[in-house]
Amino acid sequence: TQPYLFVAVDDPTEFANAVDIGDNAFTQLFTGNDPWGAAIIPAGTPGDAVVFFVSGSDLWRWQSGAPVLCCTLTYQAANQSMVGVAYNPAGEQLLMSRNVATEAIYSVLVPGGLCPADCEMIQAIVYNADENDFGGLAFDFNQGHLYGTNDDATPGPAGVYQILADGSTSLVVAYPVGEDDIDGLAYGDGKLYLVTDEPGDIYVYDIAGGTFDPPLTNPWTTSEIFSAGAYGAGLIPVELQSLTVE
Repeated sequence: TQPYLFVAVDDPTEFANAVDIGDNAFTQLFTGNDPWGAAIIPAGTPGDAVVFFVSGSDLWRWQSGAPVLCCTLTYQAANQSMVGVAYNPAGEQLLMSRNVATEAIYSVLVPGGLCPADCEMIQAIVYNADENDFGGLAFDFNQGHLYGTNDDATPGPAGVYQILADGSTSLVVAYPVGEDDIDGLAYGDGKLYLVTDEPGDIYVYDIAGGTFDPPLTNPWTTSEIFSAGAYGAGLIPVELQSLTVE
């Protein structure tokens, strides 16, 4: 099935949407939640994709219907708020970023795409918190590359960085001029999608070409604090396909 871009912001009155990357049409998926970050487990059948999203320390799962609260995320038995989410199918694990102490990439297992049996996370990657402020996360399974939006301009620049397993980071592309805070990130078919949390653009970066494509327009009506982005197929259930708006 066709892949779509999942986008959301942390306002329960705003719909989470599937964006057609070809014509920028939106399909409203659900409302009443405030996603901070999200990841998709894609599927070959419409409506079978699974979206995991975080809202503070709460981990939610959505697969058609209404989102289901999985659990409260913890590390060393203390509740932990996460801001970015990516999915690594090799280990059936969610990778999540925390951008306040203790800053790191954390992980939790979601076997079979179900809610975790245990939401006690492990600290998967520790990076230099003085030089990085990672919000959005995205994972390219084919290359094994983990990407993050880094708002830290010192030493900078602020932009999308690759995060390596040893905690080192390398710049992929600086944010477009005028942007210094981008929280949502998705990867699909060689492109990075930078999802802003206020009315305006979703930036599309072609990694191989090293250039930004024409941006998509997001559906937001207000400015928020967090935004979520994810990419995958099987996102739109048949019963929602009539809700697509141009």
